[in-house]
Amino acid sequence: MAKLLTRYAVPNIAALVLLVATCCACSSKTSTQMQCAWPAEYSPVDAAAGQCRASRAFLSCKGSDGGGMSCTSNSLTECPEPNPMVGVTYSDCVNQCNPDEYALACGAPGPGPWPQPPATCRSLSPGPGGGTIACCPCDT
Repeated sequence: MAKLLTRYAVPNIAALVLLVATCCACSSKTSTQMQCAWPAEYSPVDAAAGQCRASRAFLSCKGSDGGGMSCTSNSLTECPEPNPMVGVTYSDCVNQCNPDEYALACGAPGPGPWPQPPATCRSLSPGPGGGTIACCPCDT
């Protein structure tokens, strides 16, 4: 009986250990992708109106009405509330920044001049209200 149990249990235990290790590695990778540091001067709490503000992502989302919405967000799946269009839901959001980048929004609606993102950032299409959006490398 012991031989029979060992014959089947050991390979199954090894497979279980491999599965758990693989899942832990996936979870670790996902949490690493969410972590990204940027200069404190870009923290939303510290940023004055029109100054540069950092977020984890710049999302492009599809609207239930066939339209779309783009936003800076600290979530990789949704724009922050409030929703600008009553009754419209947004889904299938795609981060326009790479996993090793954060989004930086500089400026505000109306005339500037507004600060520009650092030269190490890559600019994205500007929004309709003015200002600039860029993806910048995370600080290590």
